[in-house]
Amino acid sequence: MAKIEQPTDEYRRLLDNVIEAEPEEFEFRGKTRKMGWLHKGPVRKVSHVTSKETSPYTQHRKVCAILLLNNVWKIRAFYWLLWRWWYYISDLDEVDILKVLDAGKKKVQREAFLLNTMLLTAMTDLMMTMTKEEAESIQAAHPGAEPSR
Repeated sequence: MAKIEQPTDEYRRLLDNVIEAEPEEFEFRGKTRKMGWLHKGPVRKVSHVTSKETSPYTQHRKVCAILLLNNVWKIRAFYWLLWRWWYYISDLDEVDILKVLDAGKKKVQREAFLLNTMLLTAMTDLMMTMTKEEAESIQAAHPGAEPSR
């Protein structure tokens, strides 16, 4: 039987960083950057860009700019310039974008949002209720279900 060993100091530091919600450090274009929790304004802007932008090349640069700015006021002031700089002049590398997206996906507070969504779904009165015929037809459509009589 294998002997269970204590985790190394590196893993302990990583666990402590996750528990304390410290900003994550990553390298972007040769410089070390930090990314804290994403605010709801930038998360909304990322959703807007991903739904509207058709070119993945442009979309990646726009999302990267939003994640690095991570503030509504910084986005309003510098977003338009930053993504165009990376798109037209600087030719941002996809590996650098990957590092930003990897750090950004860890900093979205999804658990509370998803829990709130699940709890509120049952409380709304806007959900459409099915008639008896609709419910029976859906039950009959499931594979392995007995046909309704």
